[in-house]
Amino acid sequence: MRHRANSIRIGLAETSTSRRGRRKGCLVALGIYVVLEGLTPDKYKSAIAKLEAAGAGQPKGRAYHFALESDGEIQVFDIWDSQEDFDAFGQTMMPIVTEVGASIKGEPMVASVHNVITG
Repeated sequence: MRHRANSIRIGLAETSTSRRGRRKGCLVALGIYVVLEGLTPDKYKSAIAKLEAAGAGQPKGRAYHFALESDGEIQVFDIWDSQEDFDAFGQTMMPIVTEVGASIKGEPMVASVHNVITG
């Protein structure tokens, strides 16, 4: 196996950069932040139960899920292996978000994961 300069491994996704900081042809984990309107903690709990019942409680490609509460509403930050995996999950998630009486405000913010520090 050849050594890759500046390689970072996150779950199953990997990114590597050249000395000039350009990405080579490797998978890159994505951080996706979704701003929701009307998703109270009770509605979030209901949405999670519905996702689990639909078989999407632990979707393919999602490495981490964070539910953040601010001003009585839940916002979501996830780490995904790919945009395609997130988009596939959205086919199940979006009708459930609507069903519980919430909506997504604007487009999700999507960014490449640059670094992860634990502890």
